[in-house]
Amino acid sequence: MDEQAQVRQMLAAALPIDDIDQVRMLPGASIMLVWVDIQDRPDLADLAALHGESGGMVLVTWFAANPGERRMVIGLRVEMRAATRVVFHLAFKVERYIEQLDNLARYGQMWIVPGPPPAGLTGTRLMDLRELIAVARRGVHIELEPSMRTVLYDQLVAWKQQG
Repeated sequence: MDEQAQVRQMLAAALPIDDIDQVRMLPGASIMLVWVDIQDRPDLADLAALHGESGGMVLVTWFAANPGERRMVIGLRVEMRAATRVVFHLAFKVERYIEQLDNLARYGQMWIVPGPPPAGLTGTRLMDLRELIAVARRGVHIELEPSMRTVLYDQLVAWKQQG
């Protein structure tokens, strides 16, 4: 299978995104909170348990559809290796999520949580530790390595130059 066919397959399999929030933890740092629709993936009902109590291991790789174009989509393949092996994909429409993706490239922090988000917990806001723990305990935290952040940053720069 060629690379473009693989990208199409990953996009087709991507989990629908209910919402994306930015959680400001400290001045100059934020976490991207991605609420995903898992109704068609009951195997992902408890991402935190799948990730494992010891933190497990998560392997992430980027993919892109229509790189550098206005309709560009940046995808993330997430492979969790803990008690069980689980793979899922996320697809971000750059034009819609540019601010959140910029922050992800800058800070490299993301929580993926089964959605939908509870009423009142959307948008960019300061969340206290109790609220974050309540939300995050069902999800999985991903910290991007510097090289992964650079790949995302470079893709976003190319997209912005199409402006």
